[in-house]
Amino acid sequence: MPSLCATSSGAAVHKDGFVLSQTAAIVRYLARKFGMMPDGGVEAEARADQLVETVHEMVAEARLAYHPDHQHRRPYRDQREAAEPYIRAFERSRLPRLLGHFERLLAHAGEHFVGGSFSYADVQVFALLRVAESQFPRAYAALDIPLLRAFLNRTARRPRIAAYLASDRSRPFAGDSFM
Repeated sequence: MPSLCATSSGAAVHKDGFVLSQTAAIVRYLARKFGMMPDGGVEAEARADQLVETVHEMVAEARLAYHPDHQHRRPYRDQREAAEPYIRAFERSRLPRLLGHFERLLAHAGEHFVGGSFSYADVQVFALLRVAESQFPRAYAALDIPLLRAFLNRTARRPRIAAYLASDRSRPFAGDSFM
């Protein structure tokens, strides 16, 4: 009955008859499987889930700026002119507000967003920062987010992440979406 569990045509995990879709569910599943849940029990896990959901909401909102038809049926290149005001508005208001929120969270939390060790929440914020820096370079550069910049650099130096970033599997962002 695994096919009944898949609810999307997007990302999915397939393993020995087990099928799991929906990005948030996949992320939590992989975090549990590979020991990336934060330490601190169920409350820390709930805080990590909250943070990751905020990341996913920001990605969805930023993606809408690149696809103003809001149906994602046409590529960005076919909507470039219509998208420009949405992208600029996102850069002016939402990007500073949302990254400012993450800056304040990190100021309160310390080196990691949740718990005392690197967790899946940190991975999600790292990915978000990389794409924000790539897709909104001028707006990102203008932000006063020293803790997030240090976090981004520190995370990029983690051995496995650094190896991935240096590999052929890590490709530059296309510049036509926020994914």
